[in-house]
Amino acid sequence: MNNIKKEDLLNKIDFVTYARDIGIDLEQYNDSVEYRAFCPFKEHRKQAFFINKEKQVFYCFGCKKGGGIFTFVMMYKRCDFLQALRFLNQYIEWKRSGKLKKVA
Repeated sequence: MNNIKKEDLLNKIDFVTYARDIGIDLEQYNDSVEYRAFCPFKEHRKQAFFINKEKQVFYCFGCKKGGGIFTFVMMYKRCDFLQALRFLNQYIEWKRSGKLKKVA
Protein backbone atom coordinates (compact mmCIF):
# COMPACT_ATOMS: atom_id res chain seq x y z
CA MET A 1 0.00 0.00 0.00
CA ASN A 2 2.97 2.26 -0.40
CA ASN A 3 2.57 5.58 -2.18
CA ILE A 4 -1.19 5.45 -2.65
CA LYS A 5 -2.30 8.84 -3.89
CA LYS A 6 -5.74 10.30 -3.43
CA GLU A 7 -5.87 11.50 -7.04
CA ASP A 8 -5.00 8.02 -8.36
CA LEU A 9 -7.89 6.48 -6.46
CA LEU A 10 -10.31 9.18 -7.53
CA ASN A 11 -9.52 8.46 -11.18
CA LYS A 12 -10.25 4.74 -10.71
CA ILE A 13 -13.52 4.87 -8.76
CA ASP A 14 -16.97 5.86 -9.92
CA PHE A 15 -18.92 7.05 -6.87
CA VAL A 16 -22.29 5.72 -8.11
CA THR A 17 -20.83 2.28 -8.85
CA TYR A 18 -19.08 2.19 -5.47
CA ALA A 19 -22.26 3.15 -3.61
CA ARG A 20 -24.23 0.45 -5.40
CA ASP A 21 -21.50 -2.12 -4.76
CA ILE A 22 -21.70 -1.52 -1.01
CA GLY A 23 -25.47 -1.93 -1.05
CA ILE A 24 -26.93 1.55 -1.43
CA ASP A 25 -30.03 1.36 -3.60
CA LEU A 26 -29.56 4.34 -5.95
CA GLU A 27 -31.93 5.35 -8.69
CA GLN A 28 -31.38 7.91 -11.42
CA TYR A 29 -33.24 11.14 -10.69
CA ASN A 30 -35.16 12.80 -13.55
CA ASP A 31 -32.89 11.43 -16.31
CA SER A 32 -30.03 13.57 -15.02
CA VAL A 33 -26.54 12.95 -13.66
CA GLU A 34 -28.07 12.86 -10.18
CA TYR A 35 -28.80 9.61 -8.36
CA ARG A 36 -30.84 9.44 -5.19
CA ALA A 37 -31.40 7.08 -2.29
CA PHE A 38 -32.40 7.00 1.33
CA CYS A 39 -29.67 8.43 3.53
CA PRO A 40 -27.15 5.77 4.59
CA PHE A 41 -26.27 7.78 7.73
CA LYS A 42 -29.69 8.44 9.27
CA GLU A 43 -33.22 7.22 8.78
CA HIS A 44 -35.30 9.56 6.67
CA ARG A 45 -38.72 8.94 5.17
CA LYS A 46 -37.77 10.53 1.85
CA GLN A 47 -34.95 9.89 -0.57
CA ALA A 48 -32.84 12.86 0.47
CA PHE A 49 -29.38 11.47 -0.37
CA PHE A 50 -27.99 12.43 -3.80
CA ILE A 51 -24.81 11.60 -5.71
CA ASN A 52 -23.82 13.68 -8.72
CA LYS A 53 -22.17 11.28 -11.20
CA GLU A 54 -20.39 14.05 -13.14
CA LYS A 55 -18.95 15.86 -10.13
CA GLN A 56 -18.49 12.67 -8.05
CA VAL A 57 -19.92 14.30 -4.92
CA PHE A 58 -22.81 13.57 -2.56
CA TYR A 59 -25.23 15.65 -0.55
CA CYS A 60 -27.99 14.65 1.85
CA PHE A 61 -30.76 17.19 2.26
CA GLY A 62 -31.96 15.34 5.36
CA CYS A 63 -28.81 15.49 7.48
CA LYS A 64 -27.15 18.36 5.57
CA LYS A 65 -23.94 16.43 4.95
CA GLY A 66 -21.98 16.35 1.73
CA GLY A 67 -18.61 15.95 0.09
CA GLY A 68 -16.59 13.61 -2.07
CA ILE A 69 -16.08 9.88 -1.88
CA PHE A 70 -13.44 10.15 0.87
CA THR A 71 -15.80 12.12 3.11
CA PHE A 72 -18.53 9.59 2.34
CA VAL A 73 -16.33 6.60 3.27
CA MET A 74 -15.11 8.31 6.46
CA MET A 75 -18.72 8.92 7.52
CA TYR A 76 -20.08 5.56 6.36
CA LYS A 77 -17.28 3.47 7.89
CA ARG A 78 -16.68 5.86 10.81
CA CYS A 79 -12.98 6.03 10.10
CA ASP A 80 -10.22 8.54 9.47
CA PHE A 81 -8.80 9.58 6.11
CA LEU A 82 -6.01 6.98 6.02
CA GLN A 83 -8.44 4.17 6.76
CA ALA A 84 -10.76 5.48 4.02
CA LEU A 85 -7.81 5.48 1.64
CA ARG A 86 -7.11 1.85 2.55
CA PHE A 87 -10.77 0.84 2.12
CA LEU A 88 -10.94 2.43 -1.31
CA ASN A 89 -7.64 0.88 -2.37
CA GLN A 90 -8.94 -2.50 -1.23
CA TYR A 91 -12.17 -1.89 -3.17
CA ILE A 92 -10.19 -1.18 -6.36
CA GLU A 93 -8.16 -4.37 -5.90
CA TRP A 94 -11.33 -6.44 -5.40
CA LYS A 95 -12.98 -4.84 -8.39
CA ARG A 96 -9.92 -5.43 -10.56
CA SER A 97 -9.64 -9.09 -9.49
CA GLY A 98 -13.30 -9.74 -10.29
CA LYS A 99 -13.79 -11.15 -6.80
CA LEU A 100 -15.77 -8.24 -5.44
CA LYS A 101 -17.58 -8.93 -2.21
CA LYS A 102 -19.68 -6.42 -0.37
CA VAL A 103 -17.16 -4.20 1.38
CA ALA A 104 -19.66 -2.32 3.52
